[in-house]
Amino acid sequence: MSSKNRTARYKPDGSKVTGKGSIDGPGVWVTCNMGKEKQCVGELYDLFESLADELWPPKDPWDSDDELAEAFKQLDVEERVKRELAILKAPKSQKRFHNCRTDTVCLIYIQCNPTVDPVKLILHHLEEVERTGITRTRHVQRFAPASGTCQASLGEFKILASKIIPTAFANVSPNPCNYKIEIKIRAHKKIQRQEAIDEVVKCVPPGYGVSLDNPDIVVLLEIFKGVCTLAVVPDYMRFKTFSPLQIIEARKASGLDVVVDHESENSDEDGSEVEDA
Repeated sequence: MSSKNRTARYKPDGSKVTGKGSIDGPGVWVTCNMGKEKQCVGELYDLFESLADELWPPKDPWDSDDELAEAFKQLDVEERVKRELAILKAPKSQKRFHNCRTDTVCLIYIQCNPTVDPVKLILHHLEEVERTGITRTRHVQRFAPASGTCQASLGEFKILASKIIPTAFANVSPNPCNYKIEIKIRAHKKIQRQEAIDEVVKCVPPGYGVSLDNPDIVVLLEIFKGVCTLAVVPDYMRFKTFSPLQIIEARKASGLDVVVDHESENSDEDGSEVEDA
């Protein structure tokens, strides 16, 4: 049978059944409503592309050269609009987001290309949810950005932690501040919880304290099957552990207006072990 006549098959997480798509590189973990994985992937593509356009808008070639910029100013309004629309509609040179297979219900990993910072992407969205009361998604339960990935071995994790943690901690404000380590383990037994915590602590610069209840920053460590991901994020408690639905509930409790789809559910059925330190 030729490839043209094959019918695409899909896994429970909404991704196509192929030999490719293993989790690798920066991205975003997303937990979603059971049975809605495929729909959730679709809405994540739409959401993330919109957010990325806001944060990293397409480059206007007319701005890259002074003579072109001056020529653009001489165009009439109608011609300017036509050219701007053409730039927005032009195909992107590289796909910014890719759904990686997890083969796990309620769990999605969207990989980001190097032009996208997954931490900035999710913070931008959650700030918008907090400000407007609009989630822009129906099935998302929680986000967990990942600044880097490695194989799920202690040696590889040491290397990843030494690359990400010192730099991320140095860029936070106030500095130094209090932090917390949050670990989620799914379908993995090799790396022990305390081993991972110890390696993270070794990479934290001197002067930082630990706060379990009100940390300024949180180290998000996800261990799933054969992969580890790591990120350092601010405002984790402010944004209700990065749950859009919990942000909406907080707005409701404060008497603020919200716009949320009633089909969304409140369960976070991702089969994970959640351990904090």
